[in-house]
Amino acid sequence: MRIFSTIGCAILGLALTQGASANSILISYGGAAPNGSNTDFKYKANLAGDSQVSLRTNDYFVIFDFDGYTGNFSYNPNGSGLLASNFSVSYVDTTFAGNGLFTLLPPASAVFNGPTKDIVVTYTGTTLLPPKQLGIFTFTSTDSHTTTVPYAGVDTRTSTTGAHQESNSDQVLGPSSDPHAPPAITPVPASLAGGLVLLIGLGFCGLIGRARLA
Repeated sequence: MRIFSTIGCAILGLALTQGASANSILISYGGAAPNGSNTDFKYKANLAGDSQVSLRTNDYFVIFDFDGYTGNFSYNPNGSGLLASNFSVSYVDTTFAGNGLFTLLPPASAVFNGPTKDIVVTYTGTTLLPPKQLGIFTFTSTDSHTTTVPYAGVDTRTSTTGAHQESNSDQVLGPSSDPHAPPAITPVPASLAGGLVLLIGLGFCGLIGRARLA
């Protein structure tokens, strides 16, 4: 999904300058790791908020513009007590005019629809209350570079009028196919790598020398 209009960019900027609400699903980037010729992108999710916030079945979070997703997903509970079966992953082109699947509320709905698909992670299980770790989510991409993309979370708020979903939005690093974008995995400089090999070699030779003296 791409943000493709001047008005859209302005509205998105206004929504994201506020950052994610303290009452929300918060996503943080956990780094990248090689996976064959592909790259694993890791994200840590937490539920934060007051006593009126909860995570219920069909609440979810979205990472927009996740380019090159291979369909490979792994989950680490990270002490949350949850299981991979508590989460389902969809790779869809979310449309806020309503595609019958996902409809976000402001400010998350300020993100405009485009051609690149988005990752949607939907929760199923018992009601969870904040503060609560939700685990570490890893998605594999064919891309090896990064760019800043929006994300949104949808939780449930209980009020005097009943329970209703609410959304938040912020930004996080995601994959990019642009070869000029920052690399997801920072390569070790050749000079540093050579120096490390030299130091290891000298240390090994020193051990052999001491063994011969003994």
